[in-house]
Amino acid sequence: DGDGFFEKNKKTGKYRLGALFFELGIVYAYHSPLRQIIRPHVEQIANESGVTASWGILRKNRVIIMDRIQKLPLDTLSYRIGLNLPTYTTAAGKILMSYLPEEEQNRILESVNLRKITDATVADPDKIKENLKLYRERGYSTDEEETQEGVIAIAVPITNNEGQVIASISLMDEKSRTNPEKLFRKVDYLKKKALFISRQFGFRDY
Repeated sequence: DGDGFFEKNKKTGKYRLGALFFELGIVYAYHSPLRQIIRPHVEQIANESGVTASWGILRKNRVIIMDRIQKLPLDTLSYRIGLNLPTYTTAAGKILMSYLPEEEQNRILESVNLRKITDATVADPDKIKENLKLYRERGYSTDEEETQEGVIAIAVPITNNEGQVIASISLMDEKSRTNPEKLFRKVDYLKKKALFISRQFGFRDY
């Protein structure tokens, strides 16, 4: 395809994430001032939940994964540290984008080349925006094999003292090890952890 962010399999016609995703964001990830506060909590979350945990931020129109605590038997491409991921397919990107003003959501969707990375990817902008409203209302988002086949994820927001969403925390697992319903049962646990972290940044929910 030539843009460096995606590579097309000529035989199947499907896309996968390309090399440029690795080249951008890795330096930023390792020098973020947020890491000192958030990383220890993400480590605890991964250990307690038994699945891979990560956290990321929105930068321009991409998600940068800042840390990932690996609990999967395989090293999956999705949610690798420093990786610039699409906002519209990943759980992290969806929850971060869902809290943006509508005009900012439109700007991001217009600035990226929406395409189906897997058969499950939602690439229609109207459907994406409809889903973003749902994610904000319920306070979590999902990735059901939309970024990588066989990988599912959930994500919740982290909020600062001004009530702004500054990051997201995700749990990810292989579909062969679990199922969406089992992973989704960890949402309340993840929300509580995210609220605790948000309070470290001065967020008050009362």
